[in-house]
Amino acid sequence: MNYKKPIFMFLAIFLFQLAEADILEDLGWTKTVDDFEETTSYLVSHENYAYSCDSSTLVGVFGLVNGEISSKTPLSLMYYFGNADDIRREGTFKWKSDNGPKSLKLECTNDYEDGGYQRQCIVVIAANVADSLANTDFMRIDFPSKNIDLKEEGSTSGCKNLFTETKRLANEYSQAVNQ
Repeated sequence: MNYKKPIFMFLAIFLFQLAEADILEDLGWTKTVDDFEETTSYLVSHENYAYSCDSSTLVGVFGLVNGEISSKTPLSLMYYFGNADDIRREGTFKWKSDNGPKSLKLECTNDYEDGGYQRQCIVVIAANVADSLANTDFMRIDFPSKNIDLKEEGSTSGCKNLFTETKRLANEYSQAVNQ
């Protein structure tokens, strides 16, 4: 009997599944598995912080995929504004795509600490729009009182790194989902 073909097919499928699951880890994301809850998540910060962005001393962006990588598991982008001057509870995250402008709701929480507000904002990116975000040349965090423009050149003061990091996170997520 010829077992080579079925064994080869089994090994190829097994290796393909391992390669698919490890792509975010290979890109520096940390995978966490909770055996009790039977959940998986991926978290990353490439520490590409922006200094003096908007009215904040320090701004960072983090990526979180809460579940196994699939087109049904979205990417959460979390923006952290340290030592901000004011409270902002919500806004709109916008970007230009080949099919016209796109926008998603941005929700924020604020804590007062050491003379300034610590603001955390989250936007949830579905797999079907991650690629357009990864390839955009202009983003905007649109708060009712102020816009923060993010682009390669001419970003709102000190915010260029947020543009670069947001694109990187969207690109890595898109690669993992589309592999």
